[in-house]
Amino acid sequence: MNKSAPDEPSFEEALSALDSLVKQLERGEAPLADLVKSYEKGQSLLRICRARLQDAELRVRVISEEGTESALDGDQPV
Repeated sequence: MNKSAPDEPSFEEALSALDSLVKQLERGEAPLADLVKSYEKGQSLLRICRARLQDAELRVRVISEEGTESALDGDQPV
């Protein structure tokens, strides 16, 4: 499981910042150089969000597998 760097935003923070950047990019009011920087930042935030989602998915799978194994173990005679 990937551990996030202490200075990286949480999933919710990254998603909120990404949403703000998308709205800014959609308006298209900033100079091109700023739009490119915003796009780069957005890509970085997207990678963070994807990593957090992958970590969460892995945790859910592990928990589900442990629960299934526990249930199966309970059905077998001792």
